[in-house]
Amino acid sequence: MVWCLRGGLLLFALMTRMTSTGLYLRLLRGVDALYDSPTPYIAAWHQAPVHRARDAARLHLQLTSPRRAADKLKFLAGSEAAMGAWIGDVPPEDAAARLRTAIEGVTL
Repeated sequence: MVWCLRGGLLLFALMTRMTSTGLYLRLLRGVDALYDSPTPYIAAWHQAPVHRARDAARLHLQLTSPRRAADKLKFLAGSEAAMGAWIGDVPPEDAAARLRTAIEGVTL
């Protein structure tokens, strides 16, 4: 369970809703369905700022995997590691379409 300082109840409520409705599990199973073997991933919840620029960002889930393809892992280049940037090999629209198709085939 993840708790955040200030505003943690909103995050907790959303996570509870996602897990109780099966949405989060369906997402994770969809990610696993992208390849023939389970896909390693890192999940991070980002909540909106508390005191300043609250309208500039919203609560969102970031799900990343070190996989580039079924048989390839993503290794950060020096510039990516230095800048804290993750450069994707697949356009986001293509990745989203593949994930949507994989999730549609998931049954709980």
